[in-house]
Amino acid sequence: MVATKTARCREIRFMTRGGRHRRETQMTLTTYEIRIVGPVSAGLLAQLGDVTAVELELRTVLTGRFTDQAALHGFLQRLRALGLDLVEVRSVASPEDEGPKLEESP
Repeated sequence: MVATKTARCREIRFMTRGGRHRRETQMTLTTYEIRIVGPVSAGLLAQLGDVTAVELELRTVLTGRFTDQAALHGFLQRLRALGLDLVEVRSVASPEDEGPKLEESP
C-alpha cells in the first residue's frame, strides 16, 4: 500500500527593509486516517504522539496530520515496530488542511 498524496507548499513574498522581495515556502499539513486491526491500548496511543483514535467494530481508526510522505511513512514504521496490523491508509479532507488564509488588500 502506497500513499500518493504529498504535502502542499505555499509561496509567500515578503518585502525586506532594503526594499527587496524575499520568498518563503510554507508547508501545509495533510490529514490521514490510518485503520488498525483491533483495539489500541491507551499506553500505545500515548507512544504514537499527536493522533486521535476512534474504535469502530473490530478496528481502530487513527487520525493524524503529517507534513509529507516521509513523516507519514515514519509513523507507519512506528506502528509496525509496535506490532500493530495496518489495514488502510487514506488522506481525508479537513478544514485545517487548507492552511492559513491571507487577507487581500482592496
